[in-house]
Amino acid sequence: RSKTEADEIKKIVNAFKFNMLPEYADGNRAGRSMRVPNTFDIQYMYQNAENSYLNKVSTCFLEGMDVTYGGSRFKTFDASSTDAGAPPVETSISLNFQELEIITRERVREGF
Repeated sequence: RSKTEADEIKKIVNAFKFNMLPEYADGNRAGRSMRVPNTFDIQYMYQNAENSYLNKVSTCFLEGMDVTYGGSRFKTFDASSTDAGAPPVETSISLNFQELEIITRERVREGF
């Protein structure tokens, strides 16, 4: 709806992308050591409390991310309001998380 909202959406997309990728240890791109991507602890919330009707999610990493810009028929806002280009009218993000642990019957009894 606005340049501010388009900028916030861009920040969200970049934050997920940044946190799902590994990085070279000590910034040495010629090296072979890499740090693993960040992990996520996801909770389903309802009115400032965890929603116990939905399963818990164990610590996970972001395995895949798909971003679709512009909707079914690509459309953008007027580019004259920004030097960064024409922000898309619609942005959809699909995130695929992978839990780090094997979920067992014991963990299901705990709500996972």
